[in-house]
Amino acid sequence: MKSHEETEFLDSDFKSIGTKVNLSIREQQMLWYNINSRMNEEMNVSNRKSQKWKYFLSFAGAILVVVLLALPLFQLIEEENVDGDSEILKEILNKQFSGPDQELMNLLEDPDNLTIIGKEESKPKGPTELDKYLEEEYKSSFTDDAYQTFIGSYLLDFQSTAHYGDYKLQAESIDLEQSDSNDEEYMFKVKVGYQKGEIEKGYAEVTGRAKVNAKGEVYYYKLEDDGGLSQALRSGM
Repeated sequence: MKSHEETEFLDSDFKSIGTKVNLSIREQQMLWYNINSRMNEEMNVSNRKSQKWKYFLSFAGAILVVVLLALPLFQLIEEENVDGDSEILKEILNKQFSGPDQELMNLLEDPDNLTIIGKEESKPKGPTELDKYLEEEYKSSFTDDAYQTFIGSYLLDFQSTAHYGDYKLQAESIDLEQSDSNDEEYMFKVKVGYQKGEIEKGYAEVTGRAKVNAKGEVYYYKLEDDGGLSQALRSGM
């Protein structure tokens, strides 16, 4: 509402106008009432607009605070996912390039775990001890398809070649780098030490890439370069 001074000023003007145009007291009162109502209405509209802006600014400020508070949480979750993926891949690579795993070799050489090809193909009934061992050691880290590929194409090759060549393997270091274009993809580099008896220890740098889904399962695994490791292990057989 207007201040007291403004009201007196308008009242004096109003009386002056009323004198000039010879308005009756009743007409002057009605005119003054209409002017005053109009002024109050404009002030109410202004207040409502002001309240809307205050509400909008308060709401926007609340959202900004929530976002700022949530950013560290999102960053922490992302870091935990990366750390979890890294641990999974490092465990797989360490097992693959260390050993040979003597228990695995014993199971591979056990006739009860073999399929015999002849006039009549003989297959073990149900999962063998070898199947159970491999599943216990590796399956939870892979999707079904990636697990089959890893066991058949990568794990058994290096482990059995080292075993029959009488080599010892050791994953000396494992480096992982997350892809810039795909946060599920990792490039890995493994420094593998190999030694036979008292012969000087050799080293090979194995590189490849793997992809890990949101469940922490490797769904893609590929060795791109074994750094001559396979050749070195076979040369001593």
